[in-house]
Amino acid sequence: MAAGIALLGLAAFGVPVLADALAPLVPAAVEDRLGAATEKQIGYLLGNPPACSAPEGQAALDRLVSRLRGDLPPDLRVSVRRSTTANALTLPGARVIVLSDLIAQAQSPDEFAGVLAHEFGHVAARDPSRALIRSSGIAYLLGYLVGDLAGSAVIVALGENALSASYSREAERAADAYSVAALTRAGGDGAALAILLERIAADTGEDLAFMRSHPFTRERAAAIRALAATAPQPLEGHRPLLDAPSWEALKAICAAPASR
Repeated sequence: MAAGIALLGLAAFGVPVLADALAPLVPAAVEDRLGAATEKQIGYLLGNPPACSAPEGQAALDRLVSRLRGDLPPDLRVSVRRSTTANALTLPGARVIVLSDLIAQAQSPDEFAGVLAHEFGHVAARDPSRALIRSSGIAYLLGYLVGDLAGSAVIVALGENALSASYSREAERAADAYSVAALTRAGGDGAALAILLERIAADTGEDLAFMRSHPFTRERAAAIRALAATAPQPLEGHRPLLDAPSWEALKAICAAPASR
């Protein structure tokens, strides 16, 4: 009852302002339910793209996730969906959805790992829950209080927030820093995300979906390179985070018949 009164008080005095303080208080079980609901809504909004799980590709993805995850929650889930859109989405409950064209656009495992680690940065900061609280406000809190996370207002907010990924500049900088640190710790190229962002922008004259939903491309790329230049470097130099056969397998993760 005390928690309920406190949450209603927060709602009354402005949830958007207090979202940063409130997000860490959301129980893991509630975030997991939010993540499951979000994943269903995302599937609907994207036309139910099939899941990709070719065994060798899945094994390569699992190895990459293991190298990058650090101290993220043990229930971290990363899935790939077949799509002609290049993007990655972070959902509440430590879930990340990769749309397969993002893998196709990457020219090295480190470039893809840079994006993946960036999303892991949002997981670590619980940014999806924070964004949801900011946008849905009282509707979210009331749903939390009565245990009803299937209300229409909350479900709409879930999908829209995951697709737009409209995080603040500070959140994006923190996720980029997490990416640099994760790649460097794993022995990869900490500047790999910057390489991908710069190349795609130069080649196409426009941004990937990932770059549109995570803006400030040139500013971010410069900051990523600066962080990578000052990060501790492995004595043996950088090595690709996946060997050539594993990278080829990951790129072919959607080649086998996909499941829905």
